[in-house]
Order: sequence, then structure tokens, then C-alpha cells
Amino acid sequence: MKPSRLPVLVLGAVVLTAAVAGCKGQPTDPGPRPLSTVSAAAPPVADSVPPTEALAAASAKMKSQNVRYAMNMVGSAVSMTGKGAADVTSHSSSAVLEINATGQKLTTETLLVGDDIWLRFQGLPSLPKQWMHMKVSQLKPGSLTRRALEDPASVSAMLKSAFDVKKSGERGFEGTVDLSKSPTMTPQMLAALGDKADAVPFRVTLDDQGRVSVMTVDMSEIGKAAGVTMMKFELYEYGEPVQINPPPTADVIEMPAKLLAAL
Repeated sequence: MKPSRLPVLVLGAVVLTAAVAGCKGQPTDPGPRPLSTVSAAAPPVADSVPPTEALAAASAKMKSQNVRYAMNMVGSAVSMTGKGAADVTSHSSSAVLEINATGQKLTTETLLVGDDIWLRFQGLPSLPKQWMHMKVSQLKPGSLTRRALEDPASVSAMLKSAFDVKKSGERGFEGTVDLSKSPTMTPQMLAALGDKADAVPFRVTLDDQGRVSVMTVDMSEIGKAAGVTMMKFELYEYGEPVQINPPPTADVIEMPAKLLAAL
């Protein structure tokens, strides 16, 4: 991977993964646990329901219920793991994201509680080590971070662009998604991914309540130049209690103006 592409890929990875549960950061409750196997006795998705409608219904449930998630992106040049949780009642969320790219490691933590956001980075010496605080209202309407906050899951954003969808087994779907329509994609990120970003293969499995359980995105063709082969999202513990707390006041500074402008 060319060094000039690294900042774009890292930014894209941070934004896309933050969007999975509405810009999440450091979990204050237990981290993700292995997904439970879907019950074999659970009724399958009815054949009378069009696949696109079934996916839309499943996507809507990600926005209406508490949820935890884990994600993994693998590739020859870039790898990424993340975990987090979201509480829809209090509009709070948290996550930790670790990115390894060409020998460089970046850890980003994000907390959202109401209108308050805290970010912390490790692995970027040019940035403060403390939590950096800002308000959602300080973000520009079209900023990547705001668009991520407005969509609790990049999974949801991707499924909105799904086409050529068909059933795959009792609870599975497959098709293609148009990443160019994702609210978290910039022209620079799309340029790094190449001209196939508008038709990327995906597979989705629903749980026994018709909610998205696992989604995989096949990046083997689109991500060749970027060294990315696959992205996998796991969503679970829907409706379970989630407790998100702000970081200690003594470890918080206000977001630097230059960094805020970039968000």
C-alpha cells in the first residue's frame, strides 16, 4: 500500500467503524461476547416478504434497540478490530477501535453521552493523550462525524444501498452494496477504493427475531490496492441494558479548534 493512502484509509476505518453503533468509544460495561447460535427451531424469513423489505426491517431494529457489536477488518496491509455498545434511550454509546497499517498501530476511543462527545487517540504523537471533548452541535451539518452520529450503524447505511438482494438459506441474504452512497464515505476514500465501490458483495444473517446478527462485506476485489480483503460485523445482545459514563473530568481537555474543523 502506498504511504500516501494510509491517512485516508485510517480516517475511513475510524469513521465507518464508529458509525456501527452511532459513534461509540470506551466501553464501560463488559465487551463483546461470542454470538449465540441462531436456534434451528426459529421460523425462517417468510418467502412472501421481499428480501429488500426484510433487510430494511432488520436494519430499523438496530436503531430502535440497545445493541452491542464487534467488527473485524482483515487484509495484507491493514487490519482493524473494534467493539462497542449503544443505548438508544439515553442516546449514549461507546467503542474502542484498533487499527494496524503497515506496521503502525492506532487506537481510538470514543464516547457519546447526549450532546457530548469525547475522543482519545493512542499511536498519534501529534495529538493530545487526554480525552478531547466537544459538543455534537459544534460539528458542521455535513461533517463525517455528524453523519456517522446520525446513523447508528454503518451496517444500516450499507443495507440501504443494497441491490440484487436474494435469500440465502432460511435466515440469510446476499447481494451487493454501493459504498459510494454511504454517508460516511468521502470522495478521497472512494478514490482509494477504486471504481468498484458501487457494487461490493455482502452477506447478512438474521437472528431469531429478524435482526441483523452477522454481516460480511467481501473487499477482496475492491480493496486490492488498499490491502483489504474482508469486513465482518457482529451485532448481538439487542435490548440488553447498556451503561455509558463520561471519562474522569481531570483527564479531559476541550477539542483543539484545528482538529474540530477536521471532524
